[in-house]
This record gives sequence, structure tokens and C-alpha cells, in this order.
Amino acid sequence: MGCLMNILWLLLGGIFTAIEYLIASMLMMLTIIGIPFGMQTLKLAALALCPFGKEVRSRERSDGCLYVMMNIIWIF
Repeated sequence: MGCLMNILWLLLGGIFTAIEYLIASMLMMLTIIGIPFGMQTLKLAALALCPFGKEVRSRERSDGCLYVMMNIIWIF
């Protein structure tokens, strides 16, 4: 069932979503500050290709200087 839903998803617009995420990822990676965001957007592009059958797991949040700095940049 998951394979059929993934094929249907790709035909009805999933491929365009993945391409848009890929383009956004490449544009974000042009700057040093955007590289971490670009890497995460690249993961979203892969997820947009085959979303059915994937499992979401939460991890322990990292603390530190980079985490705080990225959240401040995210606000702006």
C-alpha cells in the first residue's frame, strides 16, 4: 500500500515539491550561515519523494552556542 501511495504522491505533485526543496537547499548552501539550513532542507527533499512508510522520531535537543545562534537567525 505504501508503494502505491508513494507512486500516486509523485504523480500528483510530490516530484515538484522535492525539486522545490532541492533548489531551496542549493540556494541556502551558497552562504556559510545557510549551510545547516540547506542540509535540513535537503533531507526534506528526500522525504518529499517518498513520504509514505517513513517514521518520525524525536531526538534529544542539542544545547549550545550554535543552537542559540541559529534560533536567533531563524527569528529574523
